[in-house]
Amino acid sequence: MLSQLAIGRVTKTDPVKLVVQLPIGIWLPSGVKLVADAKDPGLLATFKRCVPQACFADVELSNEALRRYRGVTEQGQIVFKDGNQKDATLPVSFKGFGTAFDALAKE
Repeated sequence: MLSQLAIGRVTKTDPVKLVVQLPIGIWLPSGVKLVADAKDPGLLATFKRCVPQACFADVELSNEALRRYRGVTEQGQIVFKDGNQKDATLPVSFKGFGTAFDALAKE
């Protein structure tokens, strides 16, 4: 596995968070950005911890960001720097995001 995204909250009163998992060997100070489409400046997540197999970054999702992700029809990107500080991007699909988030909200 190269990358994984998770969106959720611990309790209904906690803010919704995005957690991004990337492999070790990346440039941590730059963080990682989730970019929805060509017009989106991106949402920056800060790395909080690494374990032997992966590093994790997270950020709270505002209501505006959640609305934006519901309407995305293009392929998005995860943007970060590799260990040599070179830009790296991975594709991400927002297909089904709204349906999945609605199901999560009902729990």
